[in-house]
Amino acid sequence: MSPGPRLAAALESIDRAGLSGFDLVVLLRARGRQLAFEQAELAADMVAVAQRVRDESSKLTWVWNSDVDGLAAAEIGAALTWTKRAARAGLQDAWALVERLPGVWATLRSGSIDLPRAKTLVEGTAAVGERLARQVVTQLLPEAPDLTTGQLAYRLRRLIAEADPAAARKSYEDGIAQRKVVRGLNADGTGYLSGCNLPTDQAAVADERLDALARAAKQAGDDRPMDQIRADIFLALIGGTYSGPGPINRRGVIELTADLPTLMGLADRAGELAGWGAVIADIARQIARARAGDSETIWRYSITDPFTGRLLHHGTTQPPAPSELSPRDPRRRPSARQRAFVIARDRTCRGPGCRVPARRTELDHRLDHAKGGPTEVWNLDAKCGHCHDLKDGGWSAGYNAFDDTTWTSLLGHTYRVPAEPITPPSRLGVLEGHLLHNIRMRT
Repeated sequence: MSPGPRLAAALESIDRAGLSGFDLVVLLRARGRQLAFEQAELAADMVAVAQRVRDESSKLTWVWNSDVDGLAAAEIGAALTWTKRAARAGLQDAWALVERLPGVWATLRSGSIDLPRAKTLVEGTAAVGERLARQVVTQLLPEAPDLTTGQLAYRLRRLIAEADPAAARKSYEDGIAQRKVVRGLNADGTGYLSGCNLPTDQAAVADERLDALARAAKQAGDDRPMDQIRADIFLALIGGTYSGPGPINRRGVIELTADLPTLMGLADRAGELAGWGAVIADIARQIARARAGDSETIWRYSITDPFTGRLLHHGTTQPPAPSELSPRDPRRRPSARQRAFVIARDRTCRGPGCRVPARRTELDHRLDHAKGGPTEVWNLDAKCGHCHDLKDGGWSAGYNAFDDTTWTSLLGHTYRVPAEPITPPSRLGVLEGHLLHNIRMRT
């Protein structure tokens, strides 16, 4: 049912105790659609209140136009018992939804997306002009119902970076100009100290060095969790008291994905920094230049299908190790070359809604090795520990010819995880795109 008064009445009449596990999930989804509808209407109500405040205040000669937003937020805050900050932020989001991105508001009202996804689209387009914002949102909205906020934010950043490289570069530079260190207290009395608006490439290098120091401490016998080790080394480095072992020398730890025309300055397509997401073309080129003269850097290359953007071949500019040249044995563990291919192909965990980088996952046999499944790249995919455990918890995963994954949950619902293209697929016409989508959904 579409959200609205009829669905609200139907939900009111349902007794959860009489439902099967499958139908409880149907109820959960329906309630989520209805909540999204109400949140869209609440945003429209806030805009209507603000407009009425504007109309009424225009009759008062001593009220300036600059005062109107504050007056509207005060009205909303008093009515909903919100703080001034919450009322101003809520009204700003409502204006953005209703007036700046009406397509997002309509999709929220239809129940196809929830408020967190709507806010992801609003916040992700805040730094660009209205025309570009609407353009990229229009491209994303058809697939938004099937994406998590993390997946949506990743695609949004990439689309903006490629749709208007100059605007993306200016937005990035403006952000860098606001870099700062923030500190304060958490609710439990602990403190936080964070760097904000940092250059992505430098932040990645610093993070990798911190990780290398933590791994060295782990090798030296520190048995605490890695998060605790990293946090203590972070404080010791800044405080000037660090005296632990030097970092483990790891080759190629900064992982950049970019197409060759972009690296050559012939195109401005977004790159990707493993674990960080999409980066603008200029940053991709800066990272590549910084690594060009480093003899320790391993350059990996991927050849993709221009039609689908999927991986066909993955290799390295360095000669393969002798162990990689030897015939593959029938054991369960994949070779280093097989692991590199699967990581490059999958990019993230293949679990439902999961964005854990593939390099931090386990390689799972699609058809279990114990049941005769071979250790070949077509029978391997990346799953984080949590998503790997889903199979032991009653979930199952199936695959189609497009390499999409369909998960079936313990309660019998199916969730499709489309294969991620590495490079942008060839642009298809409306009819071609529609036919391809139908074929993928039926296989």
